[in-house]
Amino acid sequence: LIHAPEVYVLNDPLANACVPLLGDSRRPVVILNSGIVSLLNSNELEFTIGHELGHLGLRHSPKEDSDNEYSALQSRSAQRYAEISADRVGLVASQSLFTGAYVMVKLASGLSTEHLSLDVDAFIEQAQRDPDEISREWELSNTHPSLPLRLWALVQFSKSSEYSRIVGQGDYGESLES
Repeated sequence: LIHAPEVYVLNDPLANACVPLLGDSRRPVVILNSGIVSLLNSNELEFTIGHELGHLGLRHSPKEDSDNEYSALQSRSAQRYAEISADRVGLVASQSLFTGAYVMVKLASGLSTEHLSLDVDAFIEQAQRDPDEISREWELSNTHPSLPLRLWALVQFSKSSEYSRIVGQGDYGESLES
């Protein structure tokens, strides 16, 4: 039996959240920094908590980079894939592509809604471009994918039959494989 997560706020101005791996706990713990609580509204926090619980549910664990550069690149690549998977769980939690997009832009920019003018429709339309059109070599050293790639992947998932089934909207859309 899994219980609702315990959510704690840590006094830290950095906009960040995490789910510590606490062994075999039946009650997950989500830690939100005060910076992320100040930056996001309640719907956006729902996406964020869903994202963090996605890491836990999908058994993502941070992998240490090794002295071998090839292994380190593989590890960071796996972490980027894990972020995209966790974003999908965040989308299921919030059931709003717009909310997911706002969370991503707010976290990337550090700007609150008051200082952010975002045309989410235009942003999502731009994300429809094939990610192969954009050079991503700079991303190799990062543990998180680029914002355009994360949004593109989230848009693709939102159109999938798997997503529509999970959120109770029937069985329509393309399969994730396509």
